[in-house]
Amino acid sequence: MIRDPIACKPAILAETDDYVAMASEYQALSSLPGIENARVWEPVPATMYIWEREPAEGARS
Repeated sequence: MIRDPIACKPAILAETDDYVAMASEYQALSSLPGIENARVWEPVPATMYIWEREPAEGARS
């Protein structure tokens, strides 16, 4: 995820062990499971965020 350099569009990220979600306002994230324990923040302008996930156990590569 990359935030535009001047941050002209609103963005909120929510991250748990199970998901990463993005919305333009917190209200859009408020019904997600576990949101009360999620790390919720506004991404920094002109910054790239990268997440990696391990394959599920038993998944074929």
